[in-house]
Amino acid sequence: MIDSFLATATRNCKIISLKDKGSKSNLIFDCNNEAFLELHVDNEDFTACYQCYSGKKCDYAVVSEKKDAGCNIILYVELKGSDIKTAYEQIFQTNRLFGGFRNKTYGAIVGTGNPRASTIKQQQGLRAKQEGFSFIFTSGQEKLTLHYDNQNNAIVK
Repeated sequence: MIDSFLATATRNCKIISLKDKGSKSNLIFDCNNEAFLELHVDNEDFTACYQCYSGKKCDYAVVSEKKDAGCNIILYVELKGSDIKTAYEQIFQTNRLFGGFRNKTYGAIVGTGNPRASTIKQQQGLRAKQEGFSFIFTSGQEKLTLHYDNQNNAIVK
């Protein structure tokens, strides 16, 4: 199902900078010279590919081009204000829609802060493991920087 949408992706081997319209939040992802695809999930192209889907979805997905067994990675990105709980739900639902097609699944939530965020992160952290995520990064700041660690085939802060 995701393969038809991957055809619309932007390929990058350097730095991916994601920012949503009307949001101060942004994510910087250093590809470390590996090929990654940048997918804008929350747009009309996505809706055209998944006409039957009307649920919540995250803003972006960053997908490794590696096809080797155990090496492929996906990072779901939600650029949010202060509604962290909804951000987790959008990431979980997008992962279910894409069908868990990658071996390593990550999430990133960039928000502007929420006084209850630590409680929400604890509650949702267990759920993330149950849903097959390696880790979900969060930031109460307006910016989150992540990079690809090619020695460990992982996304790290």
